Amino acid sequence: MSDPERTGRRNPAATRAHITETAFVIFLENGYKSTTYGELVKASAVSKGAFYHHFGNKEELFHEVIDRYFGAVFDRVDWARLETMNRERLHRAIRLHYSGFVRNIGELTDKGLPRYFLLFFEAVELYPAFREKARSFYLRMRATIDAAVAREPHGDTPAAGAPAGIDVISRFEGYLFWLALFPEDSLDGLVRE
Repeated sequence: MSDPERTGRRNPAATRAHITETAFVIFLENGYKSTTYGELVKASAVSKGAFYHHFGNKEELFHEVIDRYFGAVFDRVDWARLETMNRERLHRAIRLHYSGFVRNIGELTDKGLPRYFLLFFEAVELYPAFREKARSFYLRMRATIDAAVAREPHGDTPAAGAPAGIDVISRFEGYLFWLALFPEDSLDGLVRE
């Protein structure tokens, strides 16, 4: 019997967390659609019975993975704090968020950001509740940035008529795409204050 199974008998929450963590890494490596339920059971090193006790199907597990590793990032945002920041402090907070994000993805998979993007877009396509959570997050971030800019007009102007929030978000998301193609670069090297 494997250690996760022994641990699970004493702590079902630990087994569920182990299965979820294992599935996240497998989904990052292979994508949701290319991963079979059998591969997930095998990689988690628990019995089929224990696995099915916690997750009745691959979609249920996928939703938990997405909620824990993607949705939770949105949930951790301290909007009350961000919404009172001036433009400069808000930009710094966004930069720190993206820097930490890049570092965390690098620790999870050696395939890096491309796999993160694939899994993110699979979640947007296949999990409507997550798609709505992501939309709400980005709309609120846009409004927060726009409000900070409106409170403190600055010499910089957004790209070609885009609201400031869209400009900032697009820039940072663009940095992520750049780093997916050029992992030898760093976010700090791309972003200049």
